[in-house]
Amino acid sequence: MIKLPLTNWPASAALALVMTAMLAGCSAATKKTTAGAAFPNAAFDSTYTNYTRLLSAVVRGRLVDYAALKTSQAELEQVVADFGALESDKLAAMPNEAKTAFYINAYNAITLLSVTENYPVRSIKDISGVWNKRKWTVAGQELTLDDIEHKRLRKELSEARIHFAVNCASIGCPPLAPVPYLPHTLSDQLDESCRAYFNDTTLTWLDSRSKKLNTSKIFDWFGGDFKSFPLGPGVNKGLSKKEAAIVSFIASFLPEKKAAQLLSQTRSLKYLSYDWGLNDIER
Repeated sequence: MIKLPLTNWPASAALALVMTAMLAGCSAATKKTTAGAAFPNAAFDSTYTNYTRLLSAVVRGRLVDYAALKTSQAELEQVVADFGALESDKLAAMPNEAKTAFYINAYNAITLLSVTENYPVRSIKDISGVWNKRKWTVAGQELTLDDIEHKRLRKELSEARIHFAVNCASIGCPPLAPVPYLPHTLSDQLDESCRAYFNDTTLTWLDSRSKKLNTSKIFDWFGGDFKSFPLGPGVNKGLSKKEAAIVSFIASFLPEKKAAQLLSQTRSLKYLSYDWGLNDIER
């Protein structure tokens, strides 16, 4: 940047130049801190129309076309801004299904924007403060991604199935759904996300020799979220209470014969290594 001396300028012109620079800096800082600052006309759409259109354009099976998303970054910024436009008291008055759908969608959209802003990037973990420092306006409140996941979805709404709906932009993560979650279809959508994940034998399988159930590292990190799940019939009594609950949870999304085998034969759990590579399509 070229620096111009102010000593020979009229005082009024120098002051104007300084004020312009200060305002520009403040504007940039606001946009960096709070998504949607540049969208004063943002409005929440409970049908998630714009978000639906965006997802359909970039989700490719288990992967995301981030290069295409980069070209639509302004549209994605508007989607994230719309989540901030909902008034907090209106969200509080909604039933839990609507709140859960709202926070899952907000989390996933913000994650997409976090990656897109920094793209190309090899892993979301390379983005400093992505989960616990960067704050976003969500229903009138300044929240981090960790706030949305751990304080809202896990603590306040106590929905264990969200672990297979929120997406952390990584290959090891359950895939991003190609459509938003909606209040009236939420339970069916969450069930389908779990069902698709646990019926993929590359992600969840029982070793026939060791009787170890190989499954997601998510259960190692957040196993306590599943401890109250009702134990399935015939579950191996040699498992710990937490392990038995996890096995029962997984079995509830499997065909009857496979579920019975899992419940009776599982002797221990093995949590698979988590692949933090970006869930980008192959270039």
